[in-house]
Amino acid sequence: MSRKDPVPLIRTAAIAPLLRELKQAGTLRELLLRTKLPLDLADRPDEFLPAHIALHFMAESANCMDAPAIAFDTVTRAHVDELGKWGSSIAQCYTLRAALNRLCFLYPLEASFLQMGLVEDETHAWLWRRRSLASTESAGERQGEQFTLGSLIHVVRLFAGSKWSPSVIRVESRLSESALHTDAFERSRVEFGGPVLAISIARDLLDQRRLRPTSCRRSTKRGGAPAAIDLVGSLVQALVPIATEVSLTLDLGAEIAETTPRTLQRWLAQEGTEWRAVVDRARFEASDRLLSDPSLSLIEIATMLGYSDHAHFTRAFQRWMGEAPSDYRHRRMN
Repeated sequence: MSRKDPVPLIRTAAIAPLLRELKQAGTLRELLLRTKLPLDLADRPDEFLPAHIALHFMAESANCMDAPAIAFDTVTRAHVDELGKWGSSIAQCYTLRAALNRLCFLYPLEASFLQMGLVEDETHAWLWRRRSLASTESAGERQGEQFTLGSLIHVVRLFAGSKWSPSVIRVESRLSESALHTDAFERSRVEFGGPVLAISIARDLLDQRRLRPTSCRRSTKRGGAPAAIDLVGSLVQALVPIATEVSLTLDLGAEIAETTPRTLQRWLAQEGTEWRAVVDRARFEASDRLLSDPSLSLIEIATMLGYSDHAHFTRAFQRWMGEAPSDYRHRRMN
């Protein structure tokens, strides 16, 4: 990864179906602790995680639950409005073609390393997804591929019926044999090693209409920001969810960026900044969220963000915003 490349990120909402099922099974807390993720991750749908950590979480979930196809199964079982912002949006589309075009626009906003498109020939259409991550053939990568494949199939089934499956599935990495035993693959020819992940759809299905649009529980929460397109911004977005959980050390930053501490320092210097400034930005964005919770005192917030005392936090916040956190909170709440 060059210094100008952002850290590949995935929005928490993208793995919401998996988080929900793990919570129901009583294993979510254990898996979050094992993968060093925030215990309240399921309550933070608009925040981002480093992609390799999210994929590792999927792989650990599959091992813990002894369910090799867990990523595919959870997304295909999910209600449409549990599938991130794109789910509730395509639920309002009248035809499959409109839903797929909207999916191609919105899905990459949930994961900064993905591209998606729809191409047609005389008889078929291909819904494809390309990623910018280098292939590792890891367990996490296989779960990620399952998750995306399940998402694509789920969208088509909203219009073609719950038993629909593509005649051809092309995948980039070799899915586990256990994952191929699901009903979605029984009538499909699976081709491995292609440049993109893709499914075939009969072209006459594209104008299929839905007589009973899916009811959608609309969220009243403010929409999250898109993934950052620069290294510093993506590091900040990756740090915000864990700013109250762990020490924001340079070693942690290097782990997130998948490089060495010295190389990360060099990249940041070339961007005209340093690790301390990145941490400051992450702590400010985390504090902005925490200050909106009236049940938390300023001392508690300072402690959660890793400050030794309230005064250090106040000075830092005044440096960021030009006003004390108490004044900022009062203005925000009113």
